[in-house]
Amino acid sequence: MPAVPILAEPFVRIDHSPLWRLHAAWWAERGAAPFATGEVPSLATSNGVAASERAAFYAALVARLTERGSIADDAPLSVLEIGAGDGRFAANFLRALAEGDAAARSLLARTRYLLTDASQRVVDEAAASPRLAPWVSAGVVRPARLALDAAAPAPTDAPLVLVIANYVASAVPAVHLQRHADGSYRTLMVQLSPRTPIPRSLADVDVEPAWEPVALDACCDDPRHAEVIGRLTRGLAEVTLAYPDRYLDFLLRLAPDLAPGGVIVTTDCGHADERALYGHFTPALHTYGGSLTEALHFPVLDAFAAALGWGVARTDEPLDPLHTAILIPSGPDAAVAAAFDAHLDTGRVMALMDTRAAGAYSLDDGEHRRALRCYLRCVAMDPWEPEHRYRVGLAAIADEYYALAIHHLLVGWDEDLERRWDIAFELGRAHALVGEPDAAVTWYRRSVEHAPHPVTWANLAHLLRTLGRDAEAAEAERRAAASAEISGR
Repeated sequence: MPAVPILAEPFVRIDHSPLWRLHAAWWAERGAAPFATGEVPSLATSNGVAASERAAFYAALVARLTERGSIADDAPLSVLEIGAGDGRFAANFLRALAEGDAAARSLLARTRYLLTDASQRVVDEAAASPRLAPWVSAGVVRPARLALDAAAPAPTDAPLVLVIANYVASAVPAVHLQRHADGSYRTLMVQLSPRTPIPRSLADVDVEPAWEPVALDACCDDPRHAEVIGRLTRGLAEVTLAYPDRYLDFLLRLAPDLAPGGVIVTTDCGHADERALYGHFTPALHTYGGSLTEALHFPVLDAFAAALGWGVARTDEPLDPLHTAILIPSGPDAAVAAAFDAHLDTGRVMALMDTRAAGAYSLDDGEHRRALRCYLRCVAMDPWEPEHRYRVGLAAIADEYYALAIHHLLVGWDEDLERRWDIAFELGRAHALVGEPDAAVTWYRRSVEHAPHPVTWANLAHLLRTLGRDAEAAEAERRAAASAEISGR
């Protein structure tokens, strides 16, 4: 990663800190790779369940806006996704429309999907991915760089009716405040001390926090934020709050470009009730790879909407770490709120994620049958996700359900367009275990094309020996030794 010049400096507000320069430089350098490697988790918001729910909400929203005369029947429409990352959500959203009923397919034909991210490299790599490239070529997906400090969103030639922001509000600078019983406020300041002469990541700096007095009306550039913060903290003695003013400022700039009745959907990790604010504490800095993140306090959106006269609806299950809210800049709309209740309940997504986690724990503990049941439930909920099929294969092979493993691994192979998972290796194992060495050789060869691991070469060599293909076996043995030496094994 390129170096980010940082010197030992006085205390500055955390939202003005060079930490965020390191954050931006990391994304510029890494592109979309952190999503594939798992350094930055994204399945909770990009999965087929979440995307299908939002596609259904989009259809209900368009029906409502058509009914109220905000948009013309059958006119082209724009959907804007900010912070789109690797584009998996976009691909699943469009697939949900494409594989839906006739009305969904008709809506897809009208849709212009604006795929944006703050990093140009992320946008370029997402647009070139095998899931999205056909949509880009067809003119449905229109990629563009868009940072939250932009004066205006990406241009569109069709009414903008829906904005989608997954894991965005938590990944931009926020002002941190503490309210005291006497009504005074303090803001979080940090001082950075480089651990290396030229810091290249967040791990290369030490962060020392301090809280300093601040006037509420001096916290944010837009004076309306002081009213929002006052509404949110009124009646509470001691409060600690990360207030996402940069994200909300972007929404304020974006609102005039929405069609009347258009909706902004925010999904993020965070809290649903005010108890998360109670007390004075210094929040820990959370990082995924070189990316900073902060939990979003969703009641902020209630207070923000009340102060501006916007419509709002959100999830409120206090046990869930993931929440969704809609904001309607043109004002409350009971029909849209009802569509939110019908389609955007994060309970279904949380059921998927909890079942996936239970499967992982069971697999790690050697409880293969339980893991298999969990992952089969994941497949039933989210059949497009190749990870679920891959893990069904792992558990089924371990529990000697080889035919079941082969079936799901083959489906997973077809779904895994980016080859994130070494499904070919598991298919090689499964075919070998059911006595199909020729098929096993075919799949092991596909595996080494993707990931030339010494174990795969060794397995391939063994099978080739049993088939009497000694020259090929010798070459595989040589490759196994060479790759073991390279990997240090």
